[in-house]
Amino acid sequence: MLANDRNQTVFRRPQIHGSIAYFIAVLAALLISTPITAQALPKGYLVWSKGDLGKSSSRKIYRMTLPNKTDVRALTSGEDIGCQVSPDGKWVAYAKAKLSGGTDYHSFHMWKIYIVGIEGINNGATEIKIDDSGYWPSWSKSGALYYNQADGKHSTIIKVTLDSAGKVTNKKTVLSTKLEFPSIPEINECFMAPDGSWYAGRTRGITSKSGVGAYLITPPTWNLLGKAGTSGCMPYVAPGGTWGFHAGSNSGIRWGDAPTVPNRKQDQQLIAPKGSGYRCYHPGISTDEKWVMTGQSKDSDQNAGAWEIYIYALDAATKKTSGETPLLTGGFNGWPHLYVLGSGTGPSPDSSTGPGPSADSGGGSGADGGVKPNPASDGGSVGDDAAGSTNNNAPTDDNVLTGGCAVGGGDAPGPPLLLLLALLLILRSRRR
Repeated sequence: MLANDRNQTVFRRPQIHGSIAYFIAVLAALLISTPITAQALPKGYLVWSKGDLGKSSSRKIYRMTLPNKTDVRALTSGEDIGCQVSPDGKWVAYAKAKLSGGTDYHSFHMWKIYIVGIEGINNGATEIKIDDSGYWPSWSKSGALYYNQADGKHSTIIKVTLDSAGKVTNKKTVLSTKLEFPSIPEINECFMAPDGSWYAGRTRGITSKSGVGAYLITPPTWNLLGKAGTSGCMPYVAPGGTWGFHAGSNSGIRWGDAPTVPNRKQDQQLIAPKGSGYRCYHPGISTDEKWVMTGQSKDSDQNAGAWEIYIYALDAATKKTSGETPLLTGGFNGWPHLYVLGSGTGPSPDSSTGPGPSADSGGGSGADGGVKPNPASDGGSVGDDAAGSTNNNAPTDDNVLTGGCAVGGGDAPGPPLLLLLALLLILRSRRR
């Protein structure tokens, strides 16, 4: 018996070691495959344009608080697209349709430029009209606002400075792409670098230059940012100003260096489509340059199709991304921008209204007057979010994902639970 026990003991040792090795292998596989969790996301605000599927007129600017993906609220009254948070986190600039009924975002002459406080219209902020004509806003480091005005297929880039109440104190024309680059038939969607030295612009009409250009302002010089064949569009400049990126359809999200970067790279892939038949549009970036986003879809309608927003961790030095994780799904989702707490002086993400500008701070009178809708017109009265009641027009539980599962529907089992389940299965199998 003793010998048999010894034999059994000697015989079982390899099984124990094998179990440990197997468990380690399972652990490694789970850690590698685990997506970014809500806890890993930064503290801040995600703003984006949200609408009903197939109904572009329903698009409004929404805000969601990270990392827990809570406090989803509409900031505007609609129809609104192309949002960008100011460097101090207090304002959101966006384009509002001139006419109701649904407007193609490529109808550049059919949009007006507005700003709204980060609190949103149901929490005391007012939509302030900056200009009767404008689209594709961007911000300077100092908080000046740039935007495009359509000039045929070209753009006139305008710069305005704002006071603390959102009123325009100075307005000037920066440049005309038609005058600066008369040989290029089409330049639009111009996004200005934070230091104002260059801009990324959608370019069409010349095969060798079609895509997105990196345009130096002084002297006026075209450089290629990216092509994606000839479909490059929706250009942005990263917060640091040293590189830019743009949508590239089935070529993914592309990036290129600023015009003055030595040995500059161009037309590099930043994010790949997530599978066969998918397209990438609606790219975005965080204000600390540590996260990038894109819309992924097989839908060809970039205005009101079924677009899901995904977020990726970014190594800004190498432009490598990792940890593809869904943020938003259901209906239309586009034009994401992520303001990270600590990269400005905006309100705390844990605050329901924050200290930003509101109607009471004089924000109701912009350059052309403000628009303050009925506070109850977008679901609930003023302060509803602070009181914890539901915004009826916010994305439903099926639309907002937390760690891969819908808010309110229960989180998916996290890595610790999965590891425990795996260990129990291993032990059970070894007892048989």
